Amino acid sequence: MKRNRTLSAVTVAILGLFVSSHQASATTFPVTLVSGATFSPQGSSPLDFTGTTATWSYNDQGTGSTADDVLTSTGFFKARIFLGPSTLYTWTTDNLVVGAGAAGAASTYVCIEGTFGPSNFGFNFCPQYSFGADFIDDSTYSYGPGTAFSRTLLNDDTPLASPPQTLATTYSGFVTASW
Repeated sequence: MKRNRTLSAVTVAILGLFVSSHQASATTFPVTLVSGATFSPQGSSPLDFTGTTATWSYNDQGTGSTADDVLTSTGFFKARIFLGPSTLYTWTTDNLVVGAGAAGAASTYVCIEGTFGPSNFGFNFCPQYSFGADFIDDSTYSYGPGTAFSRTLLNDDTPLASPPQTLATTYSGFVTASW
């Protein structure tokens, strides 16, 4: 299952931020993350931010383009991706920085597997591999230290078309207009 991990979030006064982005000098604004969703060809999934303690700021680089502006969180950010009552997976980061069309950065990134994929379809969303014909999870994966990711496929487990969910695959190339 290939998922387009475009994270879209609405911020308080976001329209004011984009309207004022044509200033001559850089300005940093405090923002509040209030909602979000992931999008894929199959539809969208809402995000639950329960447990998030991060504070956010938006740095308008003063160029008139949102492509080089940066959204920064200070502290713990948690986004649970769910479908009905089932958790698909949860992202957690510390000190997330996205924007400027560059790779996302953070001091930590972890993808926590929910129960929906493994129990219903025999695959893990986070490391993106199927359990194979025997329907048994034989492989291992881990996140950390920092944003490092490791996956070892064993027996008949096979990788899926999408790459593992890492900070790079989740947030790379974002421009602040995506938020």
